[in-house]
Amino acid sequence: MLRGRRYFLDIGFPGLKLVVEIDGRIHQTDRGLFESDRLRQNVLVLEGWTVLRFTWRLLEDRPEQFVETVTEATCSIGDPRWWQSRSPTLQVQRASRSRVEK
Repeated sequence: MLRGRRYFLDIGFPGLKLVVEIDGRIHQTDRGLFESDRLRQNVLVLEGWTVLRFTWRLLEDRPEQFVETVTEATCSIGDPRWWQSRSPTLQVQRASRSRVEK
């Protein structure tokens, strides 16, 4: 809850004050949704949060770029050990994806 309002986030890391937002095509056609997303982002930024935005297409086409960017953000915002404790899971996911793509 920020400034008396409840906001729903796509992905949130409250301990790091990091938000990951993923925009689909509906953001291009639904003006109200587009506007409310921008207002929410402004409130988050004013409250000290970092907001990363990605398109659904990027997530589908270049998931490794998504993971690298979020990883970089978590390391630069917080203690790098926070991410290192989670990296074995990431390595397993990457290895599994590589086998499926070949």
